[in-house]
Amino acid sequence: MNKQIKRYFRFFWAWNESKKLVWLNQMSQDGWHLSKCNRLIYSFTKGDSKNLRYFVDFRVMKRENQAEYFEIFKESGWNYITNAGCNYYFSTSAENKHQEVYTDNKSRSEKYRLLTIVHILVLLPISYFLMFFLHRFLDTRPVLMGVLLVIAVSIDLFVVYSLIRLIAIISKFNKEIKE
Repeated sequence: MNKQIKRYFRFFWAWNESKKLVWLNQMSQDGWHLSKCNRLIYSFTKGDSKNLRYFVDFRVMKRENQAEYFEIFKESGWNYITNAGCNYYFSTSAENKHQEVYTDNKSRSEKYRLLTIVHILVLLPISYFLMFFLHRFLDTRPVLMGVLLVIAVSIDLFVVYSLIRLIAIISKFNKEIKE
């Protein structure tokens, strides 16, 4: 029997994963269950309609620490599905009493702080790349320079916008911790 598979190309901001989770939950209710994710391409396998809850955790870790990490989730009723880089996808039944993975604002803040660091690590090389090519090809290849400039500036603007949103989320969590 052949498995039915659907693939979707979707972009979700790092600071707004609730939209992604709502979409994944709706897909499961429609009988399409997440089976693989590769950055922006989500693969779903056809199955029975289920009321599942999804969770995406951003974690930078060594491969040897993954088994312990997955076991912690498994003990709380969460099933590991797949990962896309440092984003780990889990699902659980909607009736699971452990709906919240991060139960305090300090751990939520740490998750977004790590995302902020990764965004900065992306922004700096792109900015260097932009400055290097602007200087190197400014007079010799104006068309290529224009294309590279538009691409690099667009990426920088996306990263800066996402950084601002992440910092706002961290500030909100930190403010709630102090209260």
